[in-house]
Amino acid sequence: SAFCYVNDFTITSYHNGTKSIYLAYIDETNIGNISKIAEESTSETGLAIDIVIKTIDLSSFRQVAGTFLAEFDPKPIVKNDDRVVNQLYQEVQKSYLVKTDDYAIQTWGWNLDSIVRMGNVNYAFRIDDMGLTGEQLTQVRCFRNLNVKLYAPIGSVVPSASRESLEMNDKTKSYIFKSLVDIRRNVEVDTKAKFAECKSLYQFGIQYHATSQIRDVFDLVIPYKTKTFAKHYEVYYSRKDYPLIKEVLEIRRDARTSFANQERIVINADQTIFVYTGNVPQNTIRQRILNSGVSLKNAYILKFACVADAESVTKDPEWFGAKFVDVSTLPYLKVKGQSAGSFAVSEVYTYASGRRTLRDTWVSNNMSLQNSEGIYVEIKRF
Repeated sequence: SAFCYVNDFTITSYHNGTKSIYLAYIDETNIGNISKIAEESTSETGLAIDIVIKTIDLSSFRQVAGTFLAEFDPKPIVKNDDRVVNQLYQEVQKSYLVKTDDYAIQTWGWNLDSIVRMGNVNYAFRIDDMGLTGEQLTQVRCFRNLNVKLYAPIGSVVPSASRESLEMNDKTKSYIFKSLVDIRRNVEVDTKAKFAECKSLYQFGIQYHATSQIRDVFDLVIPYKTKTFAKHYEVYYSRKDYPLIKEVLEIRRDARTSFANQERIVINADQTIFVYTGNVPQNTIRQRILNSGVSLKNAYILKFACVADAESVTKDPEWFGAKFVDVSTLPYLKVKGQSAGSFAVSEVYTYASGRRTLRDTWVSNNMSLQNSEGIYVEIKRF
């Protein structure tokens, strides 16, 4: 493999107390050759292969190495290069729409490459490479817009002579086609099974949101009881269906965390629904919520006339799974000398990855330390 990039490289063997250094090179016959150039005693055991990389190619090598090695088993130990280690970590942390031992669906877009991974090597392909027509193309056309990875046993497909791509012969096409048809069937069965486990509209809404991309690509229509929701819309509760709710306020995450009147409660994962029943002063609601430390992402406030009215909703089976927090249980810490939503005096910087220069990596941010989420590290300079 090294000869694909350089004409010579060194191989160092540490074996039986001897360190042997070899030079591998392309000679005048254009055939690889190996010659021993040094030998000495050693207490180490192992093998080292050293290849000189051009400075201009370092970035590309780091990117490819991290991506390529991420799924190796056993995973390689990368030394002296934090960028490759970070790339390995990012690859492992990538989220999947669906993942099993046999396949994974990583993302969706338009006319994407998919992959057959065989023997720790990724071979890219596209649906259009397979030359399918008619009913066969109809069955797998949806995979054009999905990044699918097939984990294939050795011998399932045929690599090209260069080992860089797939030979699109009958064997390769047959394996890919059958795998994609099985995936479509399995995804539909598994998705419907997850919805069948939902015990309430709230749980259905969480699942509906989590499977939006899969349902869109595979054109799955899944109703809740007798009600069907539009494919591209969220599941929500309408206030008109719950007359005991006097008011619905959405907590909007802007600089001062404002509240906005709404006629619906859109269901989202990990959201908090605050309940107010008039048992504490209304002018303390904002500060109680801001001081609570509870995540305000996709959060709402539901106002009721009394505790009984609130319990009729919060204990309704259709709300099973929702996280309710009674505002009266939150401590009230009165802020003196400044408004509740004022900004912190100190400078705050947000880390921005992927910037071209170090000076652009930290971005000045007018952020309230009291009301914002995150980890704050006090430093003197950067």
